[in-house]
Amino acid sequence: MATPPTPPPGGDRLVRSSGWPLVVAAGMAVFMVTFDLTAVTVALPTMSTDLSVSVAAVEWVILIYAAAMVALVLPAGRWLNAADTRSAFGVAVLGFAAASTACGLAPSFEWLIGARFVQGSFGAVLVSLVPVIATRAVPFEQRGRALGIIGTLGPLGAVSGPALGGLLTDALDWRAIFFVVVPASCGAAWLGLRSMRTLGPLTRPQKDHLVEALVIGGASLALFGALTALAAQTIEPVLLAALIAVAIGGFLVWRRLEAAVVVRELLQVPLAATGLMALLLITTTSGVLYFLPPFALRLIEGASPAEIGLVILVQPLAMGVIGPIGGWLTDKWSGPRTAMIGACLIGIGSLLLAIGISHWGTIGAAACLLVTGVGLGLFAGPNQTTIMTAAPPALRGTAGALSGLARQLGLALGPALATIVWLSIGTSTTSEGLASALLVAPIAAALTLAVLVVRTVRGAAAAVPDAPSPAGDPTRPPGAVSGTAPSRSAL
Repeated sequence: MATPPTPPPGGDRLVRSSGWPLVVAAGMAVFMVTFDLTAVTVALPTMSTDLSVSVAAVEWVILIYAAAMVALVLPAGRWLNAADTRSAFGVAVLGFAAASTACGLAPSFEWLIGARFVQGSFGAVLVSLVPVIATRAVPFEQRGRALGIIGTLGPLGAVSGPALGGLLTDALDWRAIFFVVVPASCGAAWLGLRSMRTLGPLTRPQKDHLVEALVIGGASLALFGALTALAAQTIEPVLLAALIAVAIGGFLVWRRLEAAVVVRELLQVPLAATGLMALLLITTTSGVLYFLPPFALRLIEGASPAEIGLVILVQPLAMGVIGPIGGWLTDKWSGPRTAMIGACLIGIGSLLLAIGISHWGTIGAAACLLVTGVGLGLFAGPNQTTIMTAAPPALRGTAGALSGLARQLGLALGPALATIVWLSIGTSTTSEGLASALLVAPIAAALTLAVLVVRTVRGAAAAVPDAPSPAGDPTRPPGAVSGTAPSRSAL
């Protein structure tokens, strides 16, 4: 088995004084990355008209950004295992701001697509880097609260993107979606760079990083293409089979690369592996919940765009309020148990939404989304804390990267699976099949809960009787009892 990369000099001593300004900077960065992933969805018709391209072509504004992030997030994570955190953060966040500016100034569709690819590339670095920063910025006893903020702001950006993007497009122009993140990026860069110490040189990515990115990028594009075509039911079976074969072949090729060794080593840590699986499943639920409710409210309830926007905003607002509470519960009680409560609430809220969407109106839908928002706030931070705490320090970049990859795949998988169910029963212009499609969300949430329960049971079975973890929390290292600071190696 290959030896993991050596972490940068200085270990976890990342900040100059208090690490909370750095957590805020990291949270701002991850919010912007996920916001720009989904905010453009509502502006696609306007972009199509302004740039004189077809509706089918303009979908690449979303696809190229997501493909760049999926292709580069794992190579970025391996690179960050040994790169200087401060320098990498500065390059990534300022590069993201420059690419966002280029998107807003795009004079042509080709320019916009190129700028979006660059924007997604820097976004991949930030998605991998942000959990590492939050983990190393604060003492162990505050890690749950720090990762609670990060774990909340990432999904919060994704689910609030369509609503805020619609407001910006209506009030100003689609270009405002890209310009609005520029001052926030510069603010995050200033706050982050002044809070961090330089721990070593910014090493350049290696050739094998590029090979890995090409393999993963090709496989992910084939997978996205197959899911999109299957959902639209507009593809020949032979072509669909070819795309699936390319996706599977790309995965098999990647497994033979040396880069896969580090990922396999991390996935051999049970807490990290189950946390990542739970994250993928719950993000699939989240993808359904940001994608289908607007269609359901319009086709079933006849709601106006303004009403739909207000209903959809209930979920991210609830998540934003509850997220810090989830982090506090992680530090003071138990991360795994808090995540299980969150998964339960997500499953209950999404199931009620699927059952009652035809009967309860916009107020009932808002109440269901309020419950799912509370659940997401209780799940995101505690589960991310479990992943990052379980990961060996030398593999934290890879852990952050796999977390980002799980989110991207879940956000793509949720809408695709829901659309397949919807169109297999009805059509895109009718409400028939929508309630069945919404059931994808509670099913994914139930699978999440099953994964978390199995993890907790196995963790309890493996616990040493004379040295139990505080509050039954298997994520705390030995010696991390209340009022006792863990050793540096535990961090």
